[in-house]
Amino acid sequence: MARYIDADKVADYIASLDKNDNGKIANVTINVDDFIADVQEVRHGKWVEVETEYDIGNSAIYECSLCGRKIGCDRYPTKRVAGLDYPIAVTVEELYPYCHCGAKMDEEVE
Repeated sequence: MARYIDADKVADYIASLDKNDNGKIANVTINVDDFIADVQEVRHGKWVEVETEYDIGNSAIYECSLCGRKIGCDRYPTKRVAGLDYPIAVTVEELYPYCHCGAKMDEEVE
């Protein structure tokens, strides 16, 4: 299993060390466990349009490719942007970039 360290903690620690007249640090012992970062692996999924038994007009049902959660969304979603008098087209991934299971919805659609 991979372990990750917090680079900012390491940099702060090194900056706090005493340096000799040449600006160099000598005889330093570092315990890596003091710098472990709290991270979690990112899972990647995609929203997949699901066929339904009934006609729902311009709306569609999308399902998470990992957990199966379903969301309702326009087939051609738009969003308002400050300074524009009209909505702009976006993707369902832009409206819902993450599923509730934690997956980042950026996997390529086949």
